[in-house]
Amino acid sequence: MGKKHAPKRFSVKASYSVAELAKWAGMSRCVTLTLLKSEGVTFARRGRVIVVYLADVRRNAPDLWQSVLDRHHLIRLAEGR
Repeated sequence: MGKKHAPKRFSVKASYSVAELAKWAGMSRCVTLTLLKSEGVTFARRGRVIVVYLADVRRNAPDLWQSVLDRHHLIRLAEGR
């Protein structure tokens, strides 16, 4: 299994796919989906893609969202930006 890398550019958006949020959190999609479900986050579908809204993640899973922000910050520091 290869090493996971966060996307280079992080942008705050109104919604994220679970896969996108999982990449930023450094977790698998399955673990992220399970965590979001357990926190009561509401899901929407765009075709085959499962989407979560930022406001819902911030309200129901604030620790996950803060972890994503912290991880992004640490990555940027390590890259010297």
